[in-house]
Formats: sequence, C-alpha cells, structure tokens
Amino acid sequence: MLERAGSSRHRPVTVRAAAPVAVVIVDVVGAGPFVRIGGPQQYSDIHDCPDIVFPTMLTPPPTPLATPPGVLDERVSSAGLLLAMLGRQAMRQLRAVHIEHGLSPRQFQLLGLLHDRGAMTQRELGSVMDVDPSILVTLLNPLETRGYVSRQRDPSDRRRHIVNLSSDGAEHLTQAARAQSEAEDAFFAGLDGDQRDQLRTLLLILRNTLDGPVTEDCAGTPGPPGE
Repeated sequence: MLERAGSSRHRPVTVRAAAPVAVVIVDVVGAGPFVRIGGPQQYSDIHDCPDIVFPTMLTPPPTPLATPPGVLDERVSSAGLLLAMLGRQAMRQLRAVHIEHGLSPRQFQLLGLLHDRGAMTQRELGSVMDVDPSILVTLLNPLETRGYVSRQRDPSDRRRHIVNLSSDGAEHLTQAARAQSEAEDAFFAGLDGDQRDQLRTLLLILRNTLDGPVTEDCAGTPGPPGE
C-alpha cells in the first residue's frame, strides 16, 4: 500500500511505502513509466512525479533448493564401500612390500604360520590357508629352492610331508615383517595410536560376526592362485 505526500500535478510528489516493499520494478508501459510493487497488476502512475522515494531494503532472493545427492554420491561414502576401497589400497601397498622381499602375500602367510605354530604337514597348511594342494605346492617349491623351508616325509606315515621353517626362512620373515609394519605405519599415518587401536577393535568385531570363514592372510583377502 502506498501513501502520497502532496498531490499537485505540477509539484514533485514523494511516494512513501507504508510497509516494506518486497519488489520494486520500473516499467515503461504505454504513456509513461509505471511502478509495479509486489504483484504483477499493482501499478501507480508516476508520469508527472519525478521524485520517488522507495525503501532501499529489499527482500533477498530465495535460496535455491539444494540438489539431493545422487545414488553414487551417496554410496561412495558408505561404510562398506569405503572399507572395500581402502582394503584394496592397503593390499596393493602390502603386496608391493612383500614382492620387494621376494614373497607373495600367501608365501608370507605360510612362513608366518610355520614360525608361529612350528612344523606342519602340507595338508594342515593347505587347510589353514584354505588353498588346494596343487596351489600349495606352487607356494612351497620356490621357498624350498631358496632354503626358507624344508620338507621331509613323516616317519609315522610316509604318505605325508612335514614342512619346517629354516633359520634363513625365519630371518627373511623377520625382515619382511618389519617392512610390512613400516608400510602399515605409513598407511595409517593420519590416525593416532588410540584411533588405530579403536579401528583394529572394530575390524576384529566385524570379522568375528561374519557368517563365512575369514582367512588369516596378513595382507588381506586372497589374490589369484599362487599369490
């Protein structure tokens, strides 16, 4: 609603707004300029009123509605996908460390089992590592050639082979384990000690609640045969 101060046709007329004006638009329509205030049909003739005073405070334009996140944008930060992506990255880095020491992740696991549990039969190794006997042989042969393990027939059952870790194998395992620990420290550099402990606790809880068996592969899930 507008109020006019003065009404002479030949004197300047000041137009004051009784309430804050949301929109002020000056149009040239037909015989002269008009002022449209608010709705599209609210016009006031100001052809002979050169001095016009309007409020300077206008309502800011409405904030555009935020675009809802897409399916991919929403899922890329899900806990499951993050765990899978980070797991793959961690395994790549750990595998690179093992390769530098002439081992595959599976061979590192094999040496670690012999170190921690002592001599084992090939069948026991295959069962714990969840690999076929033919695959286990491809893992053992290079280790035996380099003198890291030895195989002898079981005196009580000649059909069985007992696998032992040699002193050279134990020393090489220690070096590879130290390199793996350094790689893990680099991977988790963004976490402090308490956060790393908490993460490990949560991962162990998650592992223990899974329905299927989880391998003891220190470098992650098994890769292709022989790895």
